[in-house]
Amino acid sequence: MSEVEYDVIIIGAGPAGLYSSFCCGMRQLKVKILEARESLGGKMLLYQERLIWDVGGAQGKLGSDIAVNILQESQQFSPEVVLNQKVTAIEKQSDGFRLTTQHGTVYQAKTVILASSLGIIQPRKLKLDVADDYCNLHYLVSEIIDFKDYADQTVLLYGNPDSLADYVSLLQK
Repeated sequence: MSEVEYDVIIIGAGPAGLYSSFCCGMRQLKVKILEARESLGGKMLLYQERLIWDVGGAQGKLGSDIAVNILQESQQFSPEVVLNQKVTAIEKQSDGFRLTTQHGTVYQAKTVILASSLGIIQPRKLKLDVADDYCNLHYLVSEIIDFKDYADQTVLLYGNPDSLADYVSLLQK
């Protein structure tokens, strides 16, 4: 099997990787996106009901709205996308780069963009009897807690400030 060479391989399909794909497409570059997870969007998908302030051009918008927009935008130039592909090695060569994934698949590129931020999202497991059914606290909250039960009540929130902001938003609705 001959190796296909790409102008650009982007490692990571969060907002930075997806926007990089769009920018490369505008320049008519042949792009491949390698994402270690099984979906595009990165951490944006974890904050769908939260206002996001640190994504350029989208300050103060809901994570879900930003995710939809950036996913649509990134596909405008039809980059090749491979999910569940964790890059395990990058070798510099005289004419570009050689990337190898955990499955042994090899890709060639003239340029590599590392857009993987802090790496693969590793949700914290909850210490509940049903914890195996729920891998991520963000999703567990909206599935188990019916926030309408707390309407017109005084609620004390205690814990991580980032998580508390999500709870405040959900309770205010």
